[in-house]
Amino acid sequence: MDFMPLLQVATQVAGRSAAVANMRILPRDISVAIKDTRTAAELTQKAVGLIASAGELLDGPNARAVSRSAGVLQLAVQDITRSTSQALREAGAWLDLSHGALKKSMGGVLDMRSAGVNGAIRARDVLFDEGIRRDETPIAKGFLLEIAAEKGRIFRFALGQAAFDRLSRSSQYGIQSQERLTRTPAEQAVSKGGETIKINGVIYLAQQGTGHLDTLREIASALKPVTLTTGYGQSFGRWYITHIEEDQEFLFTDGAPRKQTFNMEFKRYGEDYQNV
Repeated sequence: MDFMPLLQVATQVAGRSAAVANMRILPRDISVAIKDTRTAAELTQKAVGLIASAGELLDGPNARAVSRSAGVLQLAVQDITRSTSQALREAGAWLDLSHGALKKSMGGVLDMRSAGVNGAIRARDVLFDEGIRRDETPIAKGFLLEIAAEKGRIFRFALGQAAFDRLSRSSQYGIQSQERLTRTPAEQAVSKGGETIKINGVIYLAQQGTGHLDTLREIASALKPVTLTTGYGQSFGRWYITHIEEDQEFLFTDGAPRKQTFNMEFKRYGEDYQNV
């Protein structure tokens, strides 16, 4: 559809601006980041106009694709408006208005989570710097989970490729017990604790190919937070890959496996680390 190329470019340039905004020390010349932010706002506004005339066609993959783009812009706005540069924050405010118009033009489509069927409010691909190699898979193609590094390749778990059959997520909360004389202990909240995501799956190499786990190890070895996004449009935010375990079974005579059973663990990255 005509508005999708506009949104794709808007998310790319917004991602570049967000990458600059996240730097601990901003470069002296941030005019490019400001220009990118304004360009993203303009392209988003143009896409909104096209969506308004084709709203009845926004269903299924098209709706999910626009939802993902809206999620990218939302996260970019959050990063840009926290920048230490006033000029960049002002440009981010303009992008925020365009993002709001995009959500409004989508109407109930972005509120899929409340319907409990087609997706979630927030979505994103990943915020990329200039020159990053992107997956050539069309944005509307289905996948289970996307792992994207800040400056690296995208890895997607998908049926027919590398896939997982179980995802578990746990959240911890720091509640400390305070002893009291002659009374029962008093509980006191001291921190939000951490979060962990674990996935388990099986790869049959004859059908799904090789090298999937090696790619994941390369991403984890960079020791950088990654962004997790589900195929139905929910953004889990930024996480660290902390554990990859692999079991090889049904080996060929040369030791190559026919089957790889794997499990991975992710731990939540503190979103406010840049301000510490």
